[in-house]
Amino acid sequence: MKGFNCSTASDQSKRKKCSTTSDHLKSKCSTTSDQKCSTAGDTPNTEIQNTNIAEKSAHAQVIDHYFKLFEKKFGSKPDFNGGKDGRLFQQILKTHGKEKTIALLDLFFEIKDDFIENTGYTVGVFKSQINKLIIEDAKRRKKKEEVYR
Repeated sequence: MKGFNCSTASDQSKRKKCSTTSDHLKSKCSTTSDQKCSTAGDTPNTEIQNTNIAEKSAHAQVIDHYFKLFEKKFGSKPDFNGGKDGRLFQQILKTHGKEKTIALLDLFFEIKDDFIENTGYTVGVFKSQINKLIIEDAKRRKKKEEVYR
């Protein structure tokens, strides 16, 4: 498992192992100029690292939501390629944010669409159908607004 080896000790055997960025940024492994960090040979920038933690949190929430919706609909876990599918969700999150992505996932599993049904509700299909889902979402919101007038 990749992690951070941080310590002011020069002796490798006395370095603490932190398996996550979150642990690394906590007080027990905060980096200073005299500490060594084995990840990419650089001392991480705490401000950048904290931003990444927030993104990972939204990222993890969206992936969890996708898994829950898939399991609810089909009674089984989806085939999920962490690298490829994870990157697709990161791109979607960057463009649409967490709340909109979750709403679009809900619609993705709710909408009656032959293409989506025949291609297996994959993350790749979700990404390819984002514009269709956004349009459908806008239509539904417009209908709701007309009903309440």
